[in-house]
Amino acid sequence: MKLNIYEEASRCLLCEDAPCTRACRTGDPAQAIRDFVREGKPLPDHFDMIHAQAAATAYAGMTLAEFDAYVKAYAAKPANGFTGMTYGESFYKPML
Repeated sequence: MKLNIYEEASRCLLCEDAPCTRACRTGDPAQAIRDFVREGKPLPDHFDMIHAQAAATAYAGMTLAEFDAYVKAYAAKPANGFTGMTYGESFYKPML
């Protein structure tokens, strides 16, 4: 499946301390997405692969149960910029 940059941007625009950024050895994927959306800067060539590699590295070593718990804990956090809404409630449902 090809990365849908607009769907990905919705997750990265307000992400703080992104795991993909901490794991990436070739740049800052979250910042590249923010720059693309906010300023119209082009994404690096093969960005879908850069982001996929960073995400895979960020979660490497986790069991499925650990990853599931990580996602559920993130989804329970208050959504930045909204009152009374969690990140889980703000997800675009067709992406799930």
